[in-house]
Amino acid sequence: MTEHLGDLWFLGVVCTLLYRSGKYVCSFYHLISNKFEIHDGIWAVKFEKLKREKNVRHVLLIGSCRLTTPCTFGLRRRSIAIPAAMINSFEEDEVELILQHEFYHMVHKDLLRKFFIMLLGCIHWFNPLFHFYEEKEKDRIGGKKNILNENTDRVRPTQI
Repeated sequence: MTEHLGDLWFLGVVCTLLYRSGKYVCSFYHLISNKFEIHDGIWAVKFEKLKREKNVRHVLLIGSCRLTTPCTFGLRRRSIAIPAAMINSFEEDEVELILQHEFYHMVHKDLLRKFFIMLLGCIHWFNPLFHFYEEKEKDRIGGKKNILNENTDRVRPTQI
């Protein structure tokens, strides 16, 4: 029985890697299938301002009809994606807060951290302590504490 534990673990690694990779590819395709670059308007102005302030290069600002919430994606070609429905529905200070939040993820390399956590999750698929750590890390990365909690009076409650 114990001689097959290594095989079982490896099978679990492969299955978990295939599942998580497939989930990521589907999400990525869903995101980019209807994307468009945002070159003008308040979003573009605030984006360029924050890009200079944070000294972040090689980042695109895109819109997507298939999103419901802003997000950051890409390890090599990084992008901030904004739902198309949000583009004309926010005030200037709200746009800046949303973009600050997304730039926070880029500056702190949260995407790279999420990628490594995904890989470690594939290796430690059997470990309940790792799953606890993974959930805590997702809460930290995805949490809105970094920018939005400091500015709750400037953002509508339904946006948080």
